[in-house]
Amino acid sequence: MYSGTSDLLLFTGGSYASTYNDRRPFIIPNSVIQVSTDQNGHPVYAENTKSIDEAHYDAYWYPTSNLGQAYSDRIIDRSFLKLRDISLSYNFPKNWSSKIGADNLHLSVYGRNFLLWTPKSNFYVDPESSNLGNDLTSQFGEFITAPTSKQYGVQLRATF
Repeated sequence: MYSGTSDLLLFTGGSYASTYNDRRPFIIPNSVIQVSTDQNGHPVYAENTKSIDEAHYDAYWYPTSNLGQAYSDRIIDRSFLKLRDISLSYNFPKNWSSKIGADNLHLSVYGRNFLLWTPKSNFYVDPESSNLGNDLTSQFGEFITAPTSKQYGVQLRATF
């Protein structure tokens, strides 16, 4: 799915990928550069010794004018496993509820959006959250969606 959240975080430097080397100039590990071609026209490579600095970040993060390639890291795996709702309930014994004049006394503890497991490539957003509606277009992704809220609560119910 397309993630507008990952696009924005990559653009502003707030994503994990943009924090490499504490945002200081660096040489891309295990990288090579083409230094010449051999007599058959095949490229000849050598170890890269040129660091990427602030002036060259765009060339690193956008190495092509093909937006399909430049934005490939904005396409993330949509698979997920979610523990959406969980609740634990307890009915107190009748002798407890009768002390306050009630027929029943019931206690519940609940949580919503309790746990979410996503692939390592998706640490940006809940795949179910989308501001593109709830029809087919929502399946394409999200466009800078707010984080999914978690809800926790306790309910005490007395029946008289």
